Amino acid sequence: MRDLQAAYRRNLPSLINELEAAASGLRVGRAGADEDIRRIAHQLKGSGGSYGFPEVSEAAASVLIADEGGAVAAVDSLLGVLAAVAAGDAPHTARILLIDDDPLIRHLVAATIGSGPYELVEAESFAAAGGHLDAPLDLIILDLFLPDGDGREILRLLRKEPATSSVPVVILSGEVAERAQAECLEIGASAFVEKPFDAGQFAALITDLVGGDAPPTSSVAAVAERAAGTPRVLIAEDDNLTASLARDRLERDGFEVDLAVNGLEALRCAEEDRYDLVILDVKMPYIDGFQLLSELRSRPRYDDVPIVILTAMGSEHSVVRAFELGASDYILKPFSPTELTVRVERLLGM
Repeated sequence: MRDLQAAYRRNLPSLINELEAAASGLRVGRAGADEDIRRIAHQLKGSGGSYGFPEVSEAAASVLIADEGGAVAAVDSLLGVLAAVAAGDAPHTARILLIDDDPLIRHLVAATIGSGPYELVEAESFAAAGGHLDAPLDLIILDLFLPDGDGREILRLLRKEPATSSVPVVILSGEVAERAQAECLEIGASAFVEKPFDAGQFAALITDLVGGDAPPTSSVAAVAERAAGTPRVLIAEDDNLTASLARDRLERDGFEVDLAVNGLEALRCAEEDRYDLVILDVKMPYIDGFQLLSELRSRPRYDDVPIVILTAMGSEHSVVRAFELGASDYILKPFSPTELTVRVERLLGM
């Protein structure tokens, strides 16, 4: 992940220059400047948080909702955030919230991840954790059964709140419950870990989720298991940063991935080859994701192939439309790469 973050920083200067030019155009009333700004902001909103820079996504979202009077100030604020991210090379201290009523488990988790660049905040209940949820978080570790709530219901609440909607969540469970595991992953958990857990594997999982270099042990095993028959995935995404992040994670986990940078190219790839799963952005040149989804579902070759929508468009109308057109899943940007793999594996029955 650190390599990907470095690549993200290297790509920022060109985006900053493009945004500065559009902002100058906006100040003098150049036609189309506002559209250029919204396009760049939409791209940054989708990619920033996925690369571990939630401040970029938040600043870009402010640009998208700014009215005419506040547009220049919002763009200037976004430019300041981008400049800070592009220049920043200090190691990031990940902030992790652990919610578990068992003091022994809290002690074990603290001992397991204590040597990493982490700040661990502990809470024995969801109520006790409430004061920590408004501050920036890089990861939440949540017990499935708490004195004041079921972990699945708490996870639903976390996914509805803007501050925690894209924060990776690891569920800890003292029971082997396949149904509970499936429900948690469906709601949006990044991982489901049974107690007692292997300290080494758990530490590797945490490192992966908060931006470390080593993949979880499960990912390494998954690659070996798929070596004999590699599932093929087509990603249609015009944002190079988002496409690179998704492809890197899926390839690390043993998938063969092809990229298409617009809807027409994706349709051509789908007609020439047979993919096991397709991932579509919505806002793409030539053919948008909804049109492409409809086109693919009209072809017998893709009538039962899982198709995932990966987009920053989170309105109820967009979600409903996607499922009515035949989407198998709907993932909002910024997204967790680990969650993406989990959802892909679930759809492919792995």
